[in-house]
Amino acid sequence: MTLHESWDWLSSFTNLEKNHSALKRVWRLERMQALLNARGNPEKAGFSLHLAGSKGKGSTAAFLSSLLTASGRSTGLYASPHVTDWRERITLNGQFFPDESYTRVVEDLRTWWEGQTSEEPTTFEWLTLAAFELFRSENLDARVLETGLGGRLDATNTQTPTACVLTLIELEHTEILGDSLALIAAEKAGILKPGVPAWCAPQKLEALEVFRRTARELKAPFHSFDEEVEEFETELSRTGTDLLLALADGTRIEARLPLLGKAQGLNAAVAAWTFHGLVRGGYLNLDPDQDLGEVIRVGLETTNLPGRMQIVSEDPWLVVDGAHTTESVKLLARSWEQLFGTGATLIFGAFEGKAIEPMAAALAPLFAHVIVTSPGTFRPSNPSALQKAFLEAPGGSGFVDIAPDAKAALAWAEMDGTPVLVCGSFYLAGEILKTLS
Repeated sequence: MTLHESWDWLSSFTNLEKNHSALKRVWRLERMQALLNARGNPEKAGFSLHLAGSKGKGSTAAFLSSLLTASGRSTGLYASPHVTDWRERITLNGQFFPDESYTRVVEDLRTWWEGQTSEEPTTFEWLTLAAFELFRSENLDARVLETGLGGRLDATNTQTPTACVLTLIELEHTEILGDSLALIAAEKAGILKPGVPAWCAPQKLEALEVFRRTARELKAPFHSFDEEVEEFETELSRTGTDLLLALADGTRIEARLPLLGKAQGLNAAVAAWTFHGLVRGGYLNLDPDQDLGEVIRVGLETTNLPGRMQIVSEDPWLVVDGAHTTESVKLLARSWEQLFGTGATLIFGAFEGKAIEPMAAALAPLFAHVIVTSPGTFRPSNPSALQKAFLEAPGGSGFVDIAPDAKAALAWAEMDGTPVLVCGSFYLAGEILKTLS
């Protein structure tokens, strides 16, 4: 199999990222657990961290993977969605394995499946199984796994990790996860396991209470960022983000992140605090000659993340970000204003079902020209509705165009001669980056 054929086979099954309407019919763990049992339980191999949340879990997972790598461990990272290449989902700390490693695992799964008669897995279940098997076959020391959707019934929730990490909760996928923060938090809290420690990012009280109660019921040690962090500061520039983190035990961490944005500063802080807690708590050992603070600094400063306030060019400035929820867009807007001010150009695209109006309200006042377009053909989108939201947003310039596709949107934006921000969907980020490749 080629890489393209491998992805074609994986994506030929029910793809819940594309078809949310099928989710309630097929969303359960029994099928995934049966697959793992039949394949010799590759999920049980070694040290692992499991992350769930509405916002920041992919970035936090990447920072944790880099921290583990800086400590001398070979670290597998499983994340979603991908921006331009499906291999981004299953990596050796963000770097691709050799092509034959991917094709070998997928070919083995396809050959094995031809003789099976059980219920057909989903694309995400196959990807999760492929990640577990690839990590095992490569004899990795550690794994970091991000949930795809929710937590309780996510295919990644078939393992018992060394520790769990809960990132920020907000209203998302309400038709699936529930229409309140408490209900959504309950689904995310489903990754918690008896006796397994959990580190929790800053949360609104409604979500935090659910996490605390669940951890208490499971007798799982629970760590709250707001209680254990005494000082957290970020300072932005167009070349990176300076981070200062002071913990309750006197530890002081300083690093210059190669990534832009207040959101990435928080994600890095959560990862650093978690890693520090894992080492201090005896869940993770360092070599005697390693300094914990230096390992954390190196890990943070070497993290690479596509599609997260990614600088594509500086002349003119082109920044691509996958922000697609209200809170992530608000943080992105604050960072953009601090770095670039107002009067630039925005390319925005989002699929149907997203909270368009509050995102438009956060972004519209910052841009002289807004170009809306479809994020691609992966799921339905309505550019006319996007245009209407930006036209009606308070403080907007009123210059809102609809481009037929990402390529045209980028060409139009470049004619303005101002800095350009792309956001609204990881799929739009991917389309823009493909256009430039």
